[in-house]
Amino acid sequence: MKRFTAAIICFIVLGLTASALAEPIKLAEGTPVKVTLLESLMSGQGKPGDEVLYELREDLYGPNHELLAAKGTHALGAIITTKKASLLGGSGKLEISCDYTTAVDGTRIPLRSELKKRGKEQRAGAVLPVGPGIGAFYVKLSKSVQVKEGTEFTVYVDQEVVVDPSKPAPAAAVNPATGGSYYVTISPQAFQSLPQRVASALRLGPSDKVTIAVSEFQLSNAEGAVQMDRAVSRDACGNAAAALENMKGFTVVRSDQWESAVKELKLDTSKPLDEAAAREVARKVNAKYVLVGVLTNRPNVVGVEARLLDVASGSAVCTIITDAAKVR
Repeated sequence: MKRFTAAIICFIVLGLTASALAEPIKLAEGTPVKVTLLESLMSGQGKPGDEVLYELREDLYGPNHELLAAKGTHALGAIITTKKASLLGGSGKLEISCDYTTAVDGTRIPLRSELKKRGKEQRAGAVLPVGPGIGAFYVKLSKSVQVKEGTEFTVYVDQEVVVDPSKPAPAAAVNPATGGSYYVTISPQAFQSLPQRVASALRLGPSDKVTIAVSEFQLSNAEGAVQMDRAVSRDACGNAAAALENMKGFTVVRSDQWESAVKELKLDTSKPLDEAAAREVARKVNAKYVLVGVLTNRPNVVGVEARLLDVASGSAVCTIITDAAKVR
């Protein structure tokens, strides 16, 4: 009996030790991710940019069976093209994307539709065909395209990300009115116009290239709104970077380069960096511009104010103010 008890204690101690020593895991580019559509869609309904919601249909594990993203976690995308079938016999058209999901530690995992990565001309996210053979179907009389709720897709990790399974999942926001809790993030479509606005402000020529860094956004809450988790800021940072990466002429500083510079400069990482600190990090990574901003949680939307700063002078090159839809 004593030997059996000792064996159990040894097993528990070893398990705890292994967990305590767990290191961040690299989730490789091209890793398949299986998602399920959570709403039915029809060609001609909605408009480009409208959100499309999915969830992971199975757990996503690391190389040693570490849980990196849990089954049921939401993934977000958008309608890319939607065209109603014409009375003259023209077929309807529907293209949707699956842009990203979230890891167990709150890290944003960007997604694409193909195993092989294309050049920058390809839209960020996964543009998914919705035709016969993958669960969608055509209505023969109208030639409209419908994709049903519950349709399953396989998408792929768009770039390598680092996930720390030992970190707790982001704390849920608490609604003081009801006592209920939920996790709030914002739609990636909030940054859809960002690349064009930045390119216009910088007056880039066809052959011009600039390096831009993206810092975490500051968090603010309007009176009566729930407290946002910092993961919302990280999501916004990832969404903005993904939008800029898809524009010719922009080179976006990778998140691992940014984090390495922050550590080297020994800056306070307990909260998003202020503008002065963000410029300091941007100088360290040789970026000419840095995108900073503020997210303000309001009862129905999240206000987004993004500012592109000249790293050398600190002056604002352009400011974008918009409201972003919430996803809970």
